[in-house]
Amino acid sequence: MKWFAPLFLFLVGSAAALACEVAEPCKLGDRSYHVKEPDGWDGVSPLPVLLYFHGWQRTGALPVQHHRVSGATRRRGVLLLAPNGRHRTWDFWTSDTDDVAFAAAVLEDAARRYPIDRSQVYVSGYSYGSAMA
Repeated sequence: MKWFAPLFLFLVGSAAALACEVAEPCKLGDRSYHVKEPDGWDGVSPLPVLLYFHGWQRTGALPVQHHRVSGATRRRGVLLLAPNGRHRTWDFWTSDTDDVAFAAAVLEDAARRYPIDRSQVYVSGYSYGSAMA
């Protein structure tokens, strides 16, 4: 019975490390992204994904808090991933940008945290974020 408490705390701590949403972004190296799970998700079913890029001088926190963006994904059973652009912007104009690789890394990191349906990954954005998409 002595092992139960430490095991329980380890499992709870591990689950907390996997959970990152609006208030606490998921860390990915020196960058981060926000997540919004769909309403009523059972915790095991594979999820379609919307990778959504914020507008200029915004962060990924905005779309996951926005009633239209996250409201639509939550009601439709879609996992919303909202990366944070470096310096609140996106760099897609040059071949030496790391934003495209970062977007791919966000998908891979989210796939370690959630069961993602890779046949249903969609990309969108607002304003400058739509250009990134």
